[in-house]
Amino acid sequence: MFFLFGEQVRIKSLKEGQFNCPVCGVRQPYRRFEEVNYFTIFLLPIAPLSKLADYCQCAVCGSSFVPDNYAEPAYLGGVKRALVYVMMGYNMESHKDTVRELWQKLTASIIDDREIGLEMDRIKASKEDIFSFMKTQAYHLNIHGKQKIIEAAFLMTYASCEIEHRDRLRVNLIGSALGTPLEFVEAVVNRIRASNYYGLKRNLVVS
Repeated sequence: MFFLFGEQVRIKSLKEGQFNCPVCGVRQPYRRFEEVNYFTIFLLPIAPLSKLADYCQCAVCGSSFVPDNYAEPAYLGGVKRALVYVMMGYNMESHKDTVRELWQKLTASIIDDREIGLEMDRIKASKEDIFSFMKTQAYHLNIHGKQKIIEAAFLMTYASCEIEHRDRLRVNLIGSALGTPLEFVEAVVNRIRASNYYGLKRNLVVS
């Protein structure tokens, strides 16, 4: 006799309700979800190993929120960190306009230079690397929010350099820190390419 052991993530709906969705701008239904990683035998869940995520999701726009905190979508912090972190990594501080452009494209909202500067200060003062930060963010994110953060990291990289292996690897690692497989990151990148990089202007230095 042999046993087939493994792990499996299961998404469980905890409750339903209504809230004022800041993305939709009106009152909408929502559901609260919990993602749990289970130990399995023959693909049957036997025991929970760890809780991976806990979030509320708008039933209309799909945005995820920290439970009991519906002021803004949970992905905004990750999108902001990805954009500003990549900008700083390529010494593109003079191109905050690209951060503003991508922020508007990805979040349909406005960010000003003051808030970008504050995020730069947070990054400089923090002892937490980008990957640890994203792992923490992932706890209140659904797949929709994770996609937006991966888009932010890839598009800011595309705007800042001719992408080489190490540049793409960083994007993959951000996706991994969010708990997404490499195949998902690849699908997001291919979607961006098929959409002509959302019309983004690049900031490459021509020698």
